[in-house]
Amino acid sequence: MPINSSLYLFFLGCGALVHQLLPLQHRRVWLLLLSLMFYAYAGTSSFIIFIGITLVTFFFQEYLWLTVILLVALLGYFKYISTGQILFPLGLSYVVFECIHLVADRKRGALNHVSLYELVQFTFFFPARSAGPIKRIEDFREDLANSSVTKEHLAYGLFFLILGYAQKTIIADSLTGVTDILGTPDQLRGSLDTLLLLYAYSIRIYADFAGLTSIAIGSALLFGIRVPKNFHYPYLQPNIARFWRSWHMSLSDWARDYIYIPLGGNRVSYLRNLLNLMIVMLAIGLWHGSTLNFAAWGLYQGVGLCIHRIWLSAIGTRIPHTWWTYALGMLLTFHFVTVGWALFVTTSLTDSMYILSALFSL
Repeated sequence: MPINSSLYLFFLGCGALVHQLLPLQHRRVWLLLLSLMFYAYAGTSSFIIFIGITLVTFFFQEYLWLTVILLVALLGYFKYISTGQILFPLGLSYVVFECIHLVADRKRGALNHVSLYELVQFTFFFPARSAGPIKRIEDFREDLANSSVTKEHLAYGLFFLILGYAQKTIIADSLTGVTDILGTPDQLRGSLDTLLLLYAYSIRIYADFAGLTSIAIGSALLFGIRVPKNFHYPYLQPNIARFWRSWHMSLSDWARDYIYIPLGGNRVSYLRNLLNLMIVMLAIGLWHGSTLNFAAWGLYQGVGLCIHRIWLSAIGTRIPHTWWTYALGMLLTFHFVTVGWALFVTTSLTDSMYILSALFSL
C-alpha cells in the first residue's frame, strides 16, 4: 500500500476518524491494530520478519552487540545476498536503524526499559514505515502515552499531507518521465543536456523524498504522534556540511549519534577524524543501495565533507560572512550535490560513469 496512493489515503482517513471518535484509553490499541493491518496487507513475509525483529530487540535489548549483529546481518542479507524469493520487507532499512538506536541508548543508560507493547507500537507504526523518517523511541512513547489529538495536530497534519501529495504528484511524478533517460545513459547527448537532466533529477529526488516524508509526518500527526522533520531547505545551504544537516536529517542524526561519535567524533586526531567522515558516508551510501554506485556516492560525499573540513582548518574561518560568499557557497554546494546524483540515479557504477563522461564530454 504505497503511502502516495488513494487506497492509503482512504485507509488513513478512516483510521484517523475512528481514532478521534474512540475514548482516550482505547486509542493506542486502535493505532496498533491499524499498523498490524497495514503490515498484513503488505504481505506475510514482511509481517513475520517484523515480528522477529521486534522480539529480538525486546529480548536482547540489554545486549548491544548481539542485537546489532543480528539486525545488521538481517538487513545485509536482504540487501546484498537475497535472490528475491522473499520480497524486501517494507521499511526494513528504517526499522533496523531504529532498533539499533534503542539498544544503543539502553546500553549507555539513556533509555529506560522498553515494554513489548511499546516496542510493537514503535516498530510497526505504519505512517513512518514506507519512507521514514527514522524515529526515536523516547519521543514516540511520550506522544503514545498522551493519546490526545489537538486541533493543532489535525491542522498541521492536513497541511503536511497536502504539501506531501503536491510535492510527490505535481513535482516529482511530473519530472519522472523527463529524468528516466538517465537510466539509459548511453543515449545521453552532450554536456548541457546531461547537466539539465541532472538539475531536473535534483528537483525530482528532493520533491519525491520530501513529499513522502511530509505525508508520513502528516499521517502521524493525525494520531497525535510527532515524527522527525527530514528536510530543511537542503539546496539553499552554503556548504556540504550544512547540506547534510538539512538533507535526510533523521538519517544524518542517526549516523552522527551511532557511528560518528562512537568512532571518536571530533575527539580523535585530525586524520582519524577525516577517516571517520569517510566511514560514516560510506555507511550512508551502502544503506541506500547494494550496488557499487551507492558506495561510490557515499565516498564522494565523504570526500566533499573532508575537503570542507580541510578548507575550514586552512582558510575557511578567514572568509568574510557576506551575502555573496553565502550565495557562492550555495551555488558550489548545489552543483557538487547535483553531480553526485550521477552516482545515485543508476543501478550500476558503469552507467554512472557513462553519465559523468557525458557531463564532462569525455
